[in-house]
Amino acid sequence: MNKGFIIGFCLCLLLGKGVSQEKLPQKLFAWFDSLNQFPKEYMEHRFVKVPTKQGGSPYSYTWGFLLEDKRTKFTLYTLGLRKIDFLKKTPKTSFRKKDFYEEMDLSKGVKDFLDWARGQRVGYGNYNARFLGRDTMAFILARVCFYHNRYDLARELSLYACSIPSDEGKKDSLAKKLMDDIGYDFMWATVLGHAYQSRPQLILDFEYIVKKFPLSRYVVQAKKSIEILHRMAQEDEDYKKEISNERADEITIKEKIADLIFQLRDQTGQQYIQPGFCNIFLGSETPAHQLFEIGYQAVPQLIDALEDDRFTRAIEFHRDFYFSHYPLRIRDCALLILKGISGRSFYLKNYWKYTKDKKNQIIKKKIETWWKNFQARGEKQVLIEGVLEGNDSSWTQAKYLLQRYPEEALPTLIQGFKNSKSRVQRQEILGLIAQLEGPEVIDFLWEKLRFGEYFYIRIEAAKILRSKGEYQVTSYVINMWGTFLKTNYNRNSFFSYSFSKGKQNQEKSSSNYSSVSRKNAREILLSYLTTCGDLKAIFVLERTRPILDRYTKLSILLLFEKFLEKQARGNQFLDHRITKAIEKLLISATKDTQELIYEAHTPEGDFYQPRACDMAAYILSRNWPEKYYFEITSSLQKRDLLLVECQNTWYEEMLKSLSLQKKD
Repeated sequence: MNKGFIIGFCLCLLLGKGVSQEKLPQKLFAWFDSLNQFPKEYMEHRFVKVPTKQGGSPYSYTWGFLLEDKRTKFTLYTLGLRKIDFLKKTPKTSFRKKDFYEEMDLSKGVKDFLDWARGQRVGYGNYNARFLGRDTMAFILARVCFYHNRYDLARELSLYACSIPSDEGKKDSLAKKLMDDIGYDFMWATVLGHAYQSRPQLILDFEYIVKKFPLSRYVVQAKKSIEILHRMAQEDEDYKKEISNERADEITIKEKIADLIFQLRDQTGQQYIQPGFCNIFLGSETPAHQLFEIGYQAVPQLIDALEDDRFTRAIEFHRDFYFSHYPLRIRDCALLILKGISGRSFYLKNYWKYTKDKKNQIIKKKIETWWKNFQARGEKQVLIEGVLEGNDSSWTQAKYLLQRYPEEALPTLIQGFKNSKSRVQRQEILGLIAQLEGPEVIDFLWEKLRFGEYFYIRIEAAKILRSKGEYQVTSYVINMWGTFLKTNYNRNSFFSYSFSKGKQNQEKSSSNYSSVSRKNAREILLSYLTTCGDLKAIFVLERTRPILDRYTKLSILLLFEKFLEKQARGNQFLDHRITKAIEKLLISATKDTQELIYEAHTPEGDFYQPRACDMAAYILSRNWPEKYYFEITSSLQKRDLLLVECQNTWYEEMLKSLSLQKKD
């Protein structure tokens, strides 16, 4: 027999549709079908590739099955098990402009996908909730090929999926990798259900994970959750208040606290910042808020609750776009309530899960020590000691001391300010000192303005002094502005003691002495000068504006715009002389043709790198529309004409005003 015929026949068997189904992961295919994540009717649709430029990469694509193609959009069911709508915008790819996706048969599609997948880094996509890993996507595509009897392609994809190591570099089985990857979304959705699902339903959801993903990394967590939820569900049925409604007046405070701690299982919360923490003190009627209002009487029972592992309805996360979600336990809420009552941070982390760090026993001992000290020394002495510690809890201790013992607060706050180890802590305590009155407060603020260690503190002291009627502080800040302008522009930073006079300088040798970047110093000084409402400050800025660099000019214009908008939004009355001085400064800026590094998107249109004169006229037209008209998005020739009209309007008004003064 011809050898060429035999070789060709063997190749057909190996590469063609006639390849045997043996050694294909058919059990895994059946397991995947049981999840109902990929309807078989979707496998009948056309297979396409769409350029997506994920993360700015020009080589990022999405593969899937074209479910619908309309005039303005098309819908894809992706290998990431997501139904996604794509708008028909011209992609910057090698595709022809009229094509928004590339259609391909399974053979070409598998080759194209594998070429892309083999060029990606290990673990690609496993941390992104919207895309599965390469191994899982290869398996899903293998399932589609198996459905179409393309066993050769299914085998190649399955072998590739098996060859990819796990995120930890381990050679896990394909079954475990699939259960980890697909189970990720199931676990995420189930944990989110703590906020709204009934406990029996949560039990069913976790049992589904244990049943369908037995090799997954989430099984241990799911089993532990089931055990806790079974216990809670039984307690929900068995729990009956010992005090009936008829005896509501006779309920003891201890029984009320115990009841509120039990109700923490339904405590809700909301997280607004990420990374951050879940706020459980949002309503006045929640168990957490009521326990906080009870105060010190609840402390002993809250300390006992620090080991309660039952779930609440509050969920905390590191980032909301991947699975980092953690349902707070009753012990977490007890810790937060104790933090609110005591004003102390017993666990200094950006967000909690302190029990996960296995530090709950250490923290409990800290709280017990604080409580014993409180009982022995009394609230006032404990608060005073907390302020003098100069740590992250000192501001809250100072706040409580000011609220409850205002007559003895000032000397403690001043000493606590000096003991604080950071600028932020000092700013917080300085804000509390500002609430007090008296010559001692004024003297302290003047001292901080003249000789303060931190530049930020000096300007904050100036703002507080001005609010207390010490208007001469503006002259002092103007002198600081003059010193700033005289320093070398090439220097990246300068020390705040360069503004001091006379007492130069008790704090200069301090190891904690603070420097401030030139950019920050500029913004801080300008923020004061543009918003203090002092004519002298506006006149100084008008005189010095022509010699400034483009960045400082832009800051002045933007800060004045923000100041005027804020006053108009709040319907606050501004002195006529102040508005006239700002208007005069803006008119003088309409003669400055220097380009600014700035871009903005406005209802009138977008503009990029406007001239200083354009920005000034734009601000005039927004704040005095009855007098000035300017289109910042129009042509250069038209803008120049409108600038002349704005200047003429100003000069005509000034001439009219002078003539009226002469008549008077």
